[in-house]
Amino acid sequence: MEHHEKTMFVDIDNGKKDGIEKTADAYSADKLIAPDEYRAFLAKGSFDKAEIISFAQHINRHPGIVVGRLQHDKHIGFNTHIGLKLKMGS
Repeated sequence: MEHHEKTMFVDIDNGKKDGIEKTADAYSADKLIAPDEYRAFLAKGSFDKAEIISFAQHINRHPGIVVGRLQHDKHIGFNTHIGLKLKMGS
């Protein structure tokens, strides 16, 4: 019989991230958008609406995922392309 350990993460927004949380964030980001695909997209340097939508279609993701990643990585501002993001309950 195999033993599987489960770990629960609780995100408390205190502005600090420990190593485990940073690792989890990086893992999630790389699962949503493959690192090689993301680097190629960033190399183009164009983050207009049409380019984001085209890239999202290419990687089979919602454009809001791409916008969120670009915002998180500080390639665009947090108020840029917010119309491409879904609101909860939408």
